[in-house]
Order: sequence, then C-alpha cells, then structure tokens
Amino acid sequence: MKILAASRHGEVLQIKGADDLFVELYEQVIALGKSNINRNMSHDMMMARVKKYLSSELYNIDYSDLIEKLGIEAYEKIMDRANYNFTITPELFSAYLDLHHNAVRLLMDTAILAIRWGKAYHIDIFGDILVKLCTKPFRNGEFYIRNTQYLHALGATLLLNTIGVACVKYERFAELNRILKLSVPAGNFIGPYRKPLLSLLGLTHWTLDELKYLTGTTYYYPWSFILIEKLRSHFRDYFTVNSEYENTFYIWEHLESLVFGYNQCYILDRFYVPTGQFLRSRVDYKMRQNGEEPYCLFFDNADKLKNEWEPIKQGMFGGNYDEYKKIFEQAEEFYKQNMRY
Repeated sequence: MKILAASRHGEVLQIKGADDLFVELYEQVIALGKSNINRNMSHDMMMARVKKYLSSELYNIDYSDLIEKLGIEAYEKIMDRANYNFTITPELFSAYLDLHHNAVRLLMDTAILAIRWGKAYHIDIFGDILVKLCTKPFRNGEFYIRNTQYLHALGATLLLNTIGVACVKYERFAELNRILKLSVPAGNFIGPYRKPLLSLLGLTHWTLDELKYLTGTTYYYPWSFILIEKLRSHFRDYFTVNSEYENTFYIWEHLESLVFGYNQCYILDRFYVPTGQFLRSRVDYKMRQNGEEPYCLFFDNADKLKNEWEPIKQGMFGGNYDEYKKIFEQAEEFYKQNMRY
C-alpha cells in the first residue's frame, strides 16, 4: 500500500462502486449492532439509548425497531415454554413467574421511560406488545390442564401493571385509557374468541384458595402482593419512599377495577369488578393517616374537581364526571359485598 501511495504521488485513485460499497458496509455494521443490542449492551446503556431515542423525532424509527425487537424476544421466550399440559404446583408457578418476569423485564423498564419522557406514540406501541403477549396460537394435538393455561398471562400482566402505575404517577391517563380499551383477537390463551384486554389481564383467574396454595401465603389478596413486589424494583428510582410507590400502586389497582366495570369487561351480563389489596389499605389510609395519603387525595379530588379531574379531563369514563360517579358507586356496592376480611 505504501508503494502504491508513493507511485500515485498523492493523486486520488478512483475505485468504481466504492461509495456504494462503503454505504452498504456501514448499513450492515449498524444492522449488526442493532441485532446484538441485548447481548452486548448493559442495562444502563440500554436505558440511555432509550432516553436518546425519546429525545427527538429523528429517532422514531430506531425507537420503534428497538421496542418491537424487545417485544418479539419476550414473546419468543414465553412461547418456548407455552405448553400447559401439566398440573400446576407452587414450584412450577414460581418458575413460570420468574420466566415471564425475565422475559418482559426490559419492556417494563423501557415502558416507564416512555411514559415519563415520551410522546403518545412512544407509549401506544406497548399496547400492541400487550396484545401480542396474550396470543397463544393453537397447535394441532396439544391440550392443557384446567387453570394451567393462565400462566401464559403472567408476563403481559406484569407489563400492564407497570404501565398502569407509571401512567398514574406521570398522569398519562389518555394513553392509559387507549391501552385499556384494546381487545385481543381469537387465538388467545383463554380461547378462540376475541376478548377485551382487561378481561384477560384484569382478573386473577385463579381462586383465592388456589392462589394461597400456589404462592404459599395467607394474604387476603395474594395477587396484589405478587404484583406489588415484582414491580417494586423497577420503580425504586422513581419514588422517594416505598409508601409513595404503594399508594400509587393502589390508585392504579382501584382505577383499573373501575375501568373494568365501566368497559363491561365482565362475563355475560352480571356486573363484576376486580377486588384487591387497595380495599384493605384504603381503610388504613383513612383511619390512621387522616385521609392525607396520596391514594385518598387522588379519589377525593374527583368529587372536588369533577370534569376537571385529570383522568376525566383526559377522556377516561367518557370524559364525564357523572359517568365516573355512577360506576364508582356501583363498584362500591360490589366491594361491600365481596371484600375479604
């Protein structure tokens, strides 16, 4: 090369097709970097890249590619173990919960960033991923044991609750409302019919006794404690103290229950709304904390602000305080009859 350079006396040597060659090489290097992004990038670097993509519309395609890739990887990890022809045990429940948590872990963290810093379209993509995670194509000859197929919802449930808590914290109620209105097409883990997303992910599916057995606990609402503990580490850097996180979780849990009833996600025509630990925690908040906890203030503000209350102002409950109050009171009657003591 030195001899060639000397013989040219600094004169540029034109190489036919060089520009196209190097452009193609550059594109291949970039594509390779993206394909190996999860293997070679630390968690902190991944989060830094997501923040960068959220900072400008110039990165919209890069952002979409990244989140879609994370969604595909999570789905494939879940589908690799999506055979439910066994009787579920506490050990298997724990193993599947860990499997699903690991599958959606990065999605949970990126969703929080998108909700905090992103535009509406940055958040909407997670709705598509939730729908995908709920699908379970039927395989010829396969069968499942009763209640075991509900394991398929664990990853999607963790992601939905992460989105819910983050949307409450950062007041992204319009985006949350759009996600909660989604439906999952036929070929989901429940059966061959289209179902509202909340019908699949807003319920525990297992009975109280089954959950106590599977989790090895004696909680009145074991499902609430599973979720609140699995999500806790993901929100550690976003709340000053644990009590603020727990308040926000219970706001979300109650709000989700009300939206479930408002959107008529219950089976047949019998009114039903999910219950949860928020029913017991709010008693403590009102009696011992003089109603000054964020949970109490949030729902008290609905009656004070009415149509200016942020969830209603952003379109939840049809954007109408009267509609909210109607479902709120109907749900309260249900809670009184079904609260666990």
